[in-house]
Amino acid sequence: MSLDAGHAGTLDRRYSPHKDIIIKPTNPPSNFGEHLSVRMVSGQSIIMRESAIIPSDFKKLTKADVLVGSVVSGTIKWNIQTNYAKIGSESYHNVSGSVSSGSTTIKMDVVEELSFMAAISGVDAGDKIGIKFTRHSGDGLISDVHYLGMRMQYKW
Repeated sequence: MSLDAGHAGTLDRRYSPHKDIIIKPTNPPSNFGEHLSVRMVSGQSIIMRESAIIPSDFKKLTKADVLVGSVVSGTIKWNIQTNYAKIGSESYHNVSGSVSSGSTTIKMDVVEELSFMAAISGVDAGDKIGIKFTRHSGDGLISDVHYLGMRMQYKW
């Protein structure tokens, strides 16, 4: 990011129109290469729950992804459920959303992005968001999937 010389102390948006909200697994017990991860064991339905507060400079969501990887190529079945609301003025589940992917092909040793934009399309600055990611059993992938976290990108 670059500072605009004409406005000392302010960020020049011409060079960085987007910001990221990164959600990392808390105390992950495993790894994918050198990346910390939570191992989602093959043949079991595994749920990951995360939450975040949308920053006050948020203008528009441009990307929302769960990051996963596997040591083999294959297909996984997954879905996302969300709740979000204004802190201090709305019920925590004021807005609910979901993405049901059916199945997604992932490549060996590649960090993959599973989009959940549709589940949080109405999110706004100051919202508290809860996200539930499920990898379903019986997805046909003979390997564990590594949950690496989530990334949301927004214009500010």
